[in-house]
Order: sequence, then structure tokens, then C-alpha cells
Amino acid sequence: MHFNAEAASQNKKSVQCYICVQCNHVAKYCKTKQQICAKCGDNHRIEQCNVANDAIKCNNCKGKYLATANDNPNVLEQERRMLNLINQYSSTSSPTITTQLLHDSNAFPSLTNMYQRQQGHLHNDIFDELINLLTGKMEKIIEETTKRLFKSL
Repeated sequence: MHFNAEAASQNKKSVQCYICVQCNHVAKYCKTKQQICAKCGDNHRIEQCNVANDAIKCNNCKGKYLATANDNPNVLEQERRMLNLINQYSSTSSPTITTQLLHDSNAFPSLTNMYQRQQGHLHNDIFDELINLLTGKMEKIIEETTKRLFKSL
């Protein structure tokens, strides 16, 4: 069997909590109990927000865009940090290593017949031992079950 190795694809998108609209954590781990609106920064859900589109205010930096917007500088900064971390721990400079094909008969010649026969005997001995062991266990189980059956009758 042969598998091609590929570079891992990294998720470069930063995480943002939908409760407090802060970056670097998700709602499950949020310490804020109040829902913060991503549109105006007040304590309500964005669906309940009555603020006009020209009065949008980011809760994080007070800019005139949604706290969850893709062009939000905080979100972009978090994505840059994430990319720097990925680049710090990733290496594209390592050389590609080629391996021999497993089906190449020159690289992997056939085994000798003597070795194959020895392996066959080993496998047969192991199977015989296993069958004898299982047969003994099965006989005990059948015998105990039969005794219990006769006692109940």
C-alpha cells in the first residue's frame, strides 16, 4: 500500500466568542454572562438591535463596523497572529523524501522457499495451539451450560 504525504492545511481563521464578541475564545468558555451586541456593543442580541446601519460601533475598538466583520482590525490582527504561529511551527524547507515502491521486485525481492516453509510451520503451530486452547474452553462452557440446564429441568 502506498500513500502520498501532503502538507497539513491549517485553519487560519481566528475564533471569536458570539456572547462577548472578543477574540481567542468561544462561547463555551466565555466568562461574560451578558450577551454583547456585535452591531452596537450594548447588552442584547444582534437580532434585537435597533441601531441604524450608520451608527454601527465595534464593541472591541469602537470602530464603525461590526465586531464580527471580516475587515475588523481586531479580527485581522488575530488572523495575522494565527498565521505567524503556524509559520513559526511549520517548516517548508525540509527536503522531500522519496521512498521505494513496495511493488518493485528489484527493491523487495521474493523470499526464499525455505524461509517461507519455516514461516508456514510457525503459523500452523500457533494456529494448532490456539484451536486446542479454544476447544478446551468451549468444552468447559458447554459442559457447565448442560449441567445448569439439567438442574433447572
